[in-house]
Amino acid sequence: MQTELWDDNLLELIRDAATRVAGTETELVLDLCVSDEGFEHAWRNMQAAYQKALTGAPWIADCRMSVFTDICYQGRMIDADGRSRWDAILCLCSTDPAEAPQTGTRMVALALGRHDKIALLWKSGAALPFEAVAPVRVEIRFDSDNNRWKLRYGDQPERELDPAGSELIGEKLVETKGQTWFQVFSGDLL
Repeated sequence: MQTELWDDNLLELIRDAATRVAGTETELVLDLCVSDEGFEHAWRNMQAAYQKALTGAPWIADCRMSVFTDICYQGRMIDADGRSRWDAILCLCSTDPAEAPQTGTRMVALALGRHDKIALLWKSGAALPFEAVAPVRVEIRFDSDNNRWKLRYGDQPERELDPAGSELIGEKLVETKGQTWFQVFSGDLL
């Protein structure tokens, strides 16, 4: 695990970004714009997560997170030993992670818990805490009977998310003024 010293302002910025999403087991653990301090570092982590998702690779190696591992993420995404604090993480970014960030690029990470309720629920048209809108009803839950994460998108049938690794989510979960967002999900992080 990287143990670089981080500016106290960056640590506070990440801590202040944490917001409980009411009624679910979801926490907004990262919300940065391209102009924010720490964005460049977080973008590199997002790019690594994206590359893993392209191949379905897990974000866990030797029981520790292999992305978002730096000390600045301790307490929010990982514990002191580098292990995930959450069961799943959904990353969203307003620019293709394979490209360089552009003016206005925003990156968000939502941590999800797999308890006996919906982990994430956005109603159609709902304004989200990171200045985006859910175009349809979006629901992510953990199906404890089958030990799988499931996504329900609008009126489409519920589908399984990759149980063994990470994946790109092709459905349009969020939108901002017609901008395409890229979504990466990884479950079974604990």
